[in-house]
Amino acid sequence: MRGSTLCERLADGKPLFSSWASLPGRFHADILARGDCDAVTIDMQHGAIGFSEAVTLIGAVAQAGKPAVARVPVGDMGMIGRLLDAGAEGLIVPMIETAAQAAACVEQAKYPPLGGRSWGAYLAISASGLSPAEYLRQANSRVRLFVMIETRRGLEALDEILAVPGIDGIFVGPTDLSISLSKGASIDVFEPEPFAAAQHIAARCAAAGLVAGIYAGSPEAARKMAGIGYRFITLGNDVTMFTAGIADAFRLARGV
Repeated sequence: MRGSTLCERLADGKPLFSSWASLPGRFHADILARGDCDAVTIDMQHGAIGFSEAVTLIGAVAQAGKPAVARVPVGDMGMIGRLLDAGAEGLIVPMIETAAQAAACVEQAKYPPLGGRSWGAYLAISASGLSPAEYLRQANSRVRLFVMIETRRGLEALDEILAVPGIDGIFVGPTDLSISLSKGASIDVFEPEPFAAAQHIAARCAAAGLVAGIYAGSPEAARKMAGIGYRFITLGNDVTMFTAGIADAFRLARGV
């Protein structure tokens, strides 16, 4: 049964917590989507998921009543429209460092007058329950486009990126941002400089009326990020959670 859309879930102002899928498989996606999450994010950048697998995962997530968000591979602008056509309600585009790059994302993700998205959203139209004409009228407001800030250069261009019409939010890649800011010395977002940067991004998004999103590596980190204003938060990925769950189970069984 279809649940509320990503836009509806974000509209109430409360933090939205997403699962993170790195592994392919419809059964796997169904398990994630039927858990106590608000959405499922499908990682095509670092995950083992190609386009065909992503289409399968998007369908499984939608059938479970949750919205699907997809992170595209770096530089693959053509993938943006294809994933939206397949029914993804949100897109995360990595390694954005300039307003021009952000505008190129909008060009692929939004129909005119905001962008130049090509028509062909047959799976998305079917999943939405709308007529083609209704889908066209609503599509730009139904899709949430997040561009990723992951480098010092992107951080410096933050206000220019936020000003690009059609951008719906910023999604922080905390590990890459930490690596960039520390010149390769740290992956810890809770070090003073990257954490200050994360706070700054959340505040600037709020001032612009846009959504601040971030990848959190643990439930504890997710709570901290919600506390500083992040509203779309993905918990640690499926591989990490499965590994931790398996380790805990055998540790308890052995009494150690």
